[in-house]
Amino acid sequence: MKKMLKAFSLVEMIITLGILAIVMLISTQTLVTIVRVSSIAKYKTVTRNEIGFALELTDRLLSNSNVTDVYVYDTINARQYDPETDTIVEVDPGTYNLDEIYSIELAPGITGNEIHVRPYGYSIWACIGYFKDVEDLGDDTKGYLVKRTMRSFDDGHKSCFDTSVSTSDPLLVLVSEEVKVNDFKVSYTQSPVSNNIFYIDLEMEPVYWLAGSSSTIGRTVFRQAVITTQGLTWY
Repeated sequence: MKKMLKAFSLVEMIITLGILAIVMLISTQTLVTIVRVSSIAKYKTVTRNEIGFALELTDRLLSNSNVTDVYVYDTINARQYDPETDTIVEVDPGTYNLDEIYSIELAPGITGNEIHVRPYGYSIWACIGYFKDVEDLGDDTKGYLVKRTMRSFDDGHKSCFDTSVSTSDPLLVLVSEEVKVNDFKVSYTQSPVSNNIFYIDLEMEPVYWLAGSSSTIGRTVFRQAVITTQGLTWY
């Protein structure tokens, strides 16, 4: 007597494998999407945190300073930052005269990329500046927000970001390697009282962006702050 064996036919196996392939494809795409969204949220959060930190630092410096000890300068085309040597370098000494740039403070309403502040009760100066990378990559050129403190200027305010003047006052980059600064603008208006009103525009974006350039998700983070010096008024 012959024993009957039951098994799947070739057509059934092909259909089963096809269904499994579709399920695996959908699962893989779902996992990739989850990982991509998680990475986007992570880098956006890092960017928001760093732009908030930079604005808070600027706010504290300006709020605790005398209006006569706040200076704004525009050196965006005259100076760059070299991350390899951690120094500020001149773009073209023959084209831009730093002595002339720093000899006159910017007028109200004119935007600059550097702000020099001396807080109340301190003998040190704190300088915050925005500089582009020495490596010119066009629109992809990375920008840096840099801070430096100095007790005195050997050669006027030009010395604050002149890293050849003093090695005991290092530069401090205010953003991590994961974030790129696109723009930092400072301007001010004179108020009727003894204090000035400063406008800070800051734009950053994550360096790593898995969403791609064609994504509808916004990559850049923009913040604006309006800060006033809270100087003491004597009567």
